[in-house]
Amino acid sequence: MGPPKSGRAISQQAFDEMVKENMEDLGMDPTEALQDAIQTLTLQGVDLSGIVTCVPGESNPVMECLDKLKQLNGNWSDLNHVEDENAVNEIVELLEELYDMCEGKGSGNAAIACFHITPELSLLTLPVFTLVPARALLDELMGTARNLTEEERKGYKEIRWDDKEVCGFYMVRFCPHDLFVNTRSDLGVCPRIHDPKLKESFEKSPRHDSYVPKFEAELALFCEKLVSDLDRRVKRGQERLEQEVEVPPPLPLSAEKSEQLSVLEEKIKNLLEQVESLGETGKVDEAEALMRKVDTLNAEKTALTQQPQQDKLLMIAQEKKMALCEICGSFLVANDAAERTQSHVTGKQHMGYGMVRDFLSEYKVLIEKVKLLHKNPSTF
Repeated sequence: MGPPKSGRAISQQAFDEMVKENMEDLGMDPTEALQDAIQTLTLQGVDLSGIVTCVPGESNPVMECLDKLKQLNGNWSDLNHVEDENAVNEIVELLEELYDMCEGKGSGNAAIACFHITPELSLLTLPVFTLVPARALLDELMGTARNLTEEERKGYKEIRWDDKEVCGFYMVRFCPHDLFVNTRSDLGVCPRIHDPKLKESFEKSPRHDSYVPKFEAELALFCEKLVSDLDRRVKRGQERLEQEVEVPPPLPLSAEKSEQLSVLEEKIKNLLEQVESLGETGKVDEAEALMRKVDTLNAEKTALTQQPQQDKLLMIAQEKKMALCEICGSFLVANDAAERTQSHVTGKQHMGYGMVRDFLSEYKVLIEKVKLLHKNPSTF
């Protein structure tokens, strides 16, 4: 069993931004947003011992206590110089309250207080932290790794950007696991570490340029599989939609058009009888003239019965026709309202797959340029 690993650090601002993003972008309620942020960061190995784990803008008892101490007037370095006796009593009460909160095992309050102590409060609050059990406080601030033996420390190492536990996708571009959170394409939490500080270290590293091709190639392989799986789903969906297309039954004619149709049919019938009689008597020219009238009436009949029907059936079919977005594989309603279409285009799933496809296009262009450069160095 190897030595335990110390958790990665995260700033209070980064934690608050993550909670706000859950509320504003994902529509979570404050409690759900907070729990999701804590769970996600904990799974990623982040040390939250010094973080105020509450919804941004909401109160935290430790922070409230420290703020009240700051607001009280007087010389904080020496309680004897505080002129207002009420202020002295209030200070004592606040210190007792702070002690009680920091004494709680596993609460993280001691670490939070230490992280947010200002110079003017340091002397005043020192007695509080000398009273807090030393082991619990050190565990919260330094982690249990502080108790490792010299032999154990030899095998202990700090996480660096080039370690296998760190996400190369996140280092070089983006991690697909971050793109589809809370969508039907959610990939779950990335099993590797995402740390802005490690990314900054990578970008400043002399080895940065030599690692970029490696990380990009790995990201391209991952994205290729994503797109390949999606395209197969899109193809199957399109085949299913084509099979489900049904022609609606003919629509009945209105009473007015039914009457017009009856008149046309009667005229056609009479003309055909006349044509037959003229043909029997050898009056071919007259018979042909009447047949031309019959053709005209038949055309009117067709226009009356079929065209309106076809137009309306086509309109209904178009209104109800489903389609598949070729970018993200979502089912859409053809000719849908503009605002719904815009909502889809700006949605997390569509934009995520758009980013993946754009990266693959850029990467393929880059690879072609590299191949061309190797074949003909003078081209560049």
